[in-house]
Amino acid sequence: MPASPKATSRWFTLIALLIPVLVLAAVEGGLRIAGFGKTYPLFVPASQPGYLVPNPELIQRYFHVGAPAPNVSPDTYYFEKNKPADQLRIVLMGGSTAAGFPYGRFGSPAGLLEARLQAEYPNLDVRIISVAMSSVNSYTLRDITDEVIGIQPDAVLIYAGHNEYLGVMGAGSVYAGFGSHFANVMFLKLKELRLFQALQWLMQPRSQPTPGNGDARTVMAQVAQSQHIPYNSAVFKAGEFQFTDNMAAVLSQLNDAGVPTLVSSIAANLQHQPPFASAPLANSDSNSISSAATNTLSSQHADALAGIASADVHYRLASAALPDSPGLALTHFIHAMDADLLRFRAPSHFNTLLKQLAHTPHATWVDSYSLLAAHSPNDIIGESLMLEHLHPNEKGYFLIAEAFYQQLKAQHILPEPVHSLSADEAWQQRPLTAVDARVTELKIANLTSDYPFQRSHTPFTPPAANSAVGRFALARYNGTPWLAQQPRLLTWYQQQEDWESAANVAAALASALPFKADIAQVAAQLSLRAGRPFRAWYFARQAVTHDNNSLMYQLTLAESLFKAGQKSAAIRQLRAAKEQFPDSQRPDYFLQQLGAS
Repeated sequence: MPASPKATSRWFTLIALLIPVLVLAAVEGGLRIAGFGKTYPLFVPASQPGYLVPNPELIQRYFHVGAPAPNVSPDTYYFEKNKPADQLRIVLMGGSTAAGFPYGRFGSPAGLLEARLQAEYPNLDVRIISVAMSSVNSYTLRDITDEVIGIQPDAVLIYAGHNEYLGVMGAGSVYAGFGSHFANVMFLKLKELRLFQALQWLMQPRSQPTPGNGDARTVMAQVAQSQHIPYNSAVFKAGEFQFTDNMAAVLSQLNDAGVPTLVSSIAANLQHQPPFASAPLANSDSNSISSAATNTLSSQHADALAGIASADVHYRLASAALPDSPGLALTHFIHAMDADLLRFRAPSHFNTLLKQLAHTPHATWVDSYSLLAAHSPNDIIGESLMLEHLHPNEKGYFLIAEAFYQQLKAQHILPEPVHSLSADEAWQQRPLTAVDARVTELKIANLTSDYPFQRSHTPFTPPAANSAVGRFALARYNGTPWLAQQPRLLTWYQQQEDWESAANVAAALASALPFKADIAQVAAQLSLRAGRPFRAWYFARQAVTHDNNSLMYQLTLAESLFKAGQKSAAIRQLRAAKEQFPDSQRPDYFLQQLGAS
């Protein structure tokens, strides 16, 4: 029986609709077969079989058409592709502060937290993975959250908010912005399609500037020029909206996946960072400002002057209020930061937004800002904890890690520790050396020699090194890879009989290469030499896990257990070694020493 005219019409309509879809699918497939375009996953296979690392080319994900990108990447964290059943896996997300700039991995909240957990949980396989990197903001967090969930984290830590305006895809950024928030979100959804990448390539100007890569200028200087964003302007509100919407999407995804998430407040240098750019002062306000600045400030003055748009005026008023009225000074320092036209520092109310967003079933608020303020003179964050406008020094980073640590314990994400460290003890065992501190000084000197810290670019020339520490630092500043330098630095510290620094270097190497049994063994031995038996236990167990055929590794584990007060476990380890190595007398000797032969 022939089909009815209506049925035939429906078939023709369906075919007509399918033809463009099929054509687009064919073009997409053809482009992929031809090798056009590229995908940049968050994690890629490592050189070590069975391991993954954060993708060093991740930033290119937002510059598919060949547009210039800043020279930034996440640090290298090795972790198992197939998560071990007994592993506690924690992921840190965010921008440059989360990444630990300028110290790098081992001065970051992740690195400092990792070192503490190694000493407190030597019996556990704890893996902290950071996917943080400079120049990115909430768009990147929104884009990578599903891949973070894919590696099965037991918790996610978030420290983010400073790059919403001038970071990649930010509301006022020179980097990879695509217009409205809707356009940016659509770009995130479509960017992996080769057809979309081809259209971008066709539309891309053939001649363009290369911010961040073209010369020796800092990335900060490249994005700062003429990016003035007044408080409550349209661009300001766009940044606020994108931040709120993106972070809500991130927390919703993590909540739906049941992943415990710790959301931190963010901090910046209030007292010792003058505004980078300030609006001119209106004539009508001059008299009242002059009076307030030359007399004892009061809350009435503060209320009257709060609406003034000049960041410089607020900064002068804040400085005048110290030391007699620290509360009033803090108010004006905050107004000065909020009115700063160059928005490298997040507006103060972003912390209020973050706290509100953290009210989801699986999220917890972490108030790093308050902890930093409590350790600052007059409760005003400044140069005692900050290196420049917003990156903490060693103590500042330690306090951020401490804030996360306390909430990980409070939320029972961490079990009861085998060995509890006080904050002071954890600070004394931080994994940074004098070389790291000197490298940081050089990096900050370079950063602050350029705009916006200086009105004109003065190329930074590092001074000549007149000590071994200085020579190591200068070599790393000039490009010697961290991993290549560490063995030489380790040898030097051993020659100096600086066992604590040697143990720190070895522990950093063993943490960076968690599959290398020989390096873990060295870290264990040097930790014992430095009087840190619990960290020795952690690394000795790591060595035995990856190479169970070494008697030396097993004996070091037994020694670490004994010196950590675990005599029964040490005896069991020695008996296991005796059974595995019946021809050796050494297990018997140590068992006799322990009265357990």
